[in-house]
This record gives sequence, C-alpha cells and structure tokens, in this order.
Amino acid sequence: MGVGEVFADVYNYSGPTLCNLSPSVSTCTENIASNQPPGFLHSPDGTASGTVSASTDANGAHLYASAGASGFGTTDVTGSAAISDTVYNPTTIAAKFQITFHLDGSLFARSSTVDQLNLAFNQGTLLQRTLSYGGAGTYEFINQDFTTPVFTVGASSYQNWSIVLSTEVVASSDPSNAAMGGLRLGYVDPGNTLSLTGISIMDAHTGIR
Repeated sequence: MGVGEVFADVYNYSGPTLCNLSPSVSTCTENIASNQPPGFLHSPDGTASGTVSASTDANGAHLYASAGASGFGTTDVTGSAAISDTVYNPTTIAAKFQITFHLDGSLFARSSTVDQLNLAFNQGTLLQRTLSYGGAGTYEFINQDFTTPVFTVGASSYQNWSIVLSTEVVASSDPSNAAMGGLRLGYVDPGNTLSLTGISIMDAHTGIR
C-alpha cells in the first residue's frame, strides 16, 4: 500500500479539490477548471490537474506523481511507497545486517514546475533529487544501486526496517508570467521502481558471513 494526495486549486471554481490514496485506492486523480463567474477584481480563470499512484508488489515499490497547471492554478502532488520487513536473529550471537537494492526512474519538469524525489532507509536519507524550472523541458534519470548502513540485531532479537521512496511535484501557473515550453507540467515517472536485491548477514564480532 502507498500513501498519496493530490491538491488542486484555481480561481473561480466550486467543487472537489482533493483526492487521497487509501488501502483500497492505489491511484487518484484530480482535474479541475474554473467554473464560476470571475470574482474580486476579475480574477483570472485557470486549470489544475494531478495524479498520484503508489503501490508495492513482488517486483518492489512503485511510485508515480504528475502535476500540471495553466492560467491561474496550482497543483501539489505528494506520495510515497515503501518496502519494509523484520529481521530476526534466532542465534545466541549478535549479527550484523546490510541490505542492497536498486532504483530505476526519471523526473521531468517544464517551465516553473518543481519535482523532488527522496529515498530513505529507517528515516535516514540515502538520496534526494530536485528538478526545478526546467525551461522547455528537462529530464533527470536515475539508475543506481544502493547499500544501506550496517545495522546490528542482538542475539535472540529482531529489528524492523523500511526503505521509503517519496516524492512531491508542484506546478504553479500565473498568467502574468509566460510559461516556457507550454503548459506547466512535471512528473516523477511511472517507471520508478525500487527493488530489493539482497541481504548480507555477518557475525557481529568476527565479521564472517
């Protein structure tokens, strides 16, 4: 299961502006446009749209987020997907563990959109990528192996661990500033996959595997 939210906001609009992921919903989309007469000082119309999808399966954790805006509109999309488990040590000797995994994915930003992708192990940051103000369209690709810090599990004990992939994509549009390259758009690609590749176990005293 993943966690995520899409919040869209435009002038001169009445209706839903928010959607969330839940245990039964792995993808949500919000797409709105001005549908009311202009308000104070003839505030300009706008559109805002966003999608978030987060899930975990046998192949790993998957995360997708996109945001777009035009006229006078803003979309803020957040999401996260995780791989977690518990390491048990049934022996009478403390053991050290280390986990290896791989991340594939890409980010795209056009105009003033901002994308951020974060990777954390047990709340410690392993990767943080930000792509902003992409002009006519800018990509950043990730194809990287990771190894977690070594952690020790005492004799006849256990420890929970988690690897979390999270993102935020924000598209904000103001008609007084021309958008370079067209519609303000940003996304964290649906190909983003975080996959577990191995677990190493060592004696905490000798280091022998």
